[in-house]
Amino acid sequence: MLQRRWYTLLRWTLGLAFIWYGLIKVVGGQFNYAFFDSPWTLDSQSFDSVTFVWMFFGYSRLYGLFIGLGELTAGLLLLFRRTSTIGALAYLPIALNISVLDITYGFPLPATMLICGLTLGCLGLLWMDRRKLLLLFEPAPEHV
Repeated sequence: MLQRRWYTLLRWTLGLAFIWYGLIKVVGGQFNYAFFDSPWTLDSQSFDSVTFVWMFFGYSRLYGLFIGLGELTAGLLLLFRRTSTIGALAYLPIALNISVLDITYGFPLPATMLICGLTLGCLGLLWMDRRKLLLLFEPAPEHV
């Protein structure tokens, strides 16, 4: 019973976090799209690596929307018990990608710790669902 409560708490925490971040991206609030509406020049002396990453993602509104919809979808799937496993499978590559970006490009430590925690939480959900996932690799029964 306690494990079920932890599972529910974890999937809701992960789901709501990604729904929040996904919505921010869908409405255009996270990446700097306005920067590209005027002539610009980038050089490594003017911007740090984090700014370059944000500018890369902000270059295309469509790509920002794509990322946001992916986060939103994974988050929504986690809110429902019947779709939580597929939600965690969708969540993991997104969270892992953000974790690697944060670590390799030197994002602030609190942001890096948050996404790494969400990634580990997702791995925890998948671990708790391992029996369901292992069924995918069992051979189909032969019909006589």
